[in-house]
Amino acid sequence: MRKPLIIVLSLLLLAMLAAPAAAASTFSLKVNDKAYDGEFSVIDGTTIVPLDFAGSIIGAQTTVENEQIKIEKDKAVMMLTLNSKQASFNQKQEDMLQAPARNNDTYMVPLRYVMESFGTQVEWNPATYEIIVKPAAQTAADKIFGQISEAMIKSNTYKMKAATKMDIDMAMGGEDVQMSMSSTINASLSQKPMILVMDTNMNIDALSGTEEEVPSDLLKTQMVFNEDGYFMTMPGQEGWVKVEMDGIDFNKLMEQYGSQDPMDSIKQMKEFGAVVSEKEDQVIDGKTYGVINVVMGPEVIAKYFDEIMGQTGILGAIGANAQESAEIEAVMKDLFNNLKADISYDIIYDKDTLLPSNMKMDSVVSMNMTVPANETAGTPAQEMQMKMDQKAEYQIYDYGIAFPVPVIDDYKTMDELLAEMIVEIPEEEI
Repeated sequence: MRKPLIIVLSLLLLAMLAAPAAAASTFSLKVNDKAYDGEFSVIDGTTIVPLDFAGSIIGAQTTVENEQIKIEKDKAVMMLTLNSKQASFNQKQEDMLQAPARNNDTYMVPLRYVMESFGTQVEWNPATYEIIVKPAAQTAADKIFGQISEAMIKSNTYKMKAATKMDIDMAMGGEDVQMSMSSTINASLSQKPMILVMDTNMNIDALSGTEEEVPSDLLKTQMVFNEDGYFMTMPGQEGWVKVEMDGIDFNKLMEQYGSQDPMDSIKQMKEFGAVVSEKEDQVIDGKTYGVINVVMGPEVIAKYFDEIMGQTGILGAIGANAQESAEIEAVMKDLFNNLKADISYDIIYDKDTLLPSNMKMDSVVSMNMTVPANETAGTPAQEMQMKMDQKAEYQIYDYGIAFPVPVIDDYKTMDELLAEMIVEIPEEEI
């Protein structure tokens, strides 16, 4: 039961929103005074890093079409070709010491050539075998993003409406299941003190590959998070449930990672290297709004999940003993090592107040993993492939206006709810 639980928790964390491969032992890479433990290699004195990572350091947009790699920042454009040492920077032809290459699904590029072409300094310490990337100057987009964050913090309270669409395709054990889901979210948020009041209604719009029927109200929930704890209503159950689990710090999980505030999630991702850039203004109802784009690649998302798992104690809480914890950790590593995710946000903000009025999100997540054998159920280990394509639109409004918070005097604990559910299961199904 515990192995499926950790997989479900991981997917839930994705909806609220690849462990890095180990570096060569003789070299280390430091970026902006922080150690980088992701994939990289040193070939004949040239450091090779993932394209997404290189782009995130300099705040550039990166694209790959056929064998052509394009790195673009402001008005500067670099063109590279797989397996070729010839490059073009602002239409000037140049030679590199090493050619870009493809490692499975990861595109690798020369670190120093890319960094220094865009004005970021790279140093080498022969005594410590340390490669050092100096901090890049703050871009105009980074500055605007910081101003947007400050404006939201100053307003303290606001409301949010969201509409999402998600298509899921999952294959396991020779079966293929496709699902289309839609949801609406209405939320009120306060940052100090941290308060969240949210209603979520998710619908299964289409389901193929299985004969099971999903009740229409299965995914309809309410949530309240305040100084008294984290409470929610559970589908098919009456009343409130206080969410608690030994070893998991739900207060930290909600305060730092689970507020369902997209701006807060974006700020977290930016700390792990998300790329921020400006887009063309938009005219809405005769008024001109600014647009900031934030792109989060697989490496950024992997670091984000590593942080969540390490800070909240989820792995330790689910593993009942050392052996089971090791098995769960292996499952998680398999999950993250094979996770491919790209998330992009467009933040549409008022140029006068710097407060966001709308946001659009586009997310594609795919994963391949091995689901361990279950001796109790008699099922063998199976390969699972899953792809999730999600789009969402947010409206943010009523800045600085107080909102009512439900008073929860009567509730069940999670242990009490689970005990009731176990009693309800017929003996022949246990």
